[in-house]
Amino acid sequence: MPKYTFWRNAIIAETYEVVATSEEEARTKLFNGECDPVNTEWVDWHDSNFELEDVEDDLVTFLNSKEPVYE
Repeated sequence: MPKYTFWRNAIIAETYEVVATSEEEARTKLFNGECDPVNTEWVDWHDSNFELEDVEDDLVTFLNSKEPVYE
């Protein structure tokens, strides 16, 4: 059975906990991507349209993986 991959933009709320000696250091760590969110909450969809990114069909993949046989 084919597998379809979709994506869309979403608006989320993220909560971060950052250990630092000052707010400035904490913000620097946050903006440098040194922290992972401790909580992520869905808020609203930015775009209700789904975009098709990929379709993967196991049969097609299998058939494409075989080398042609010439006699």
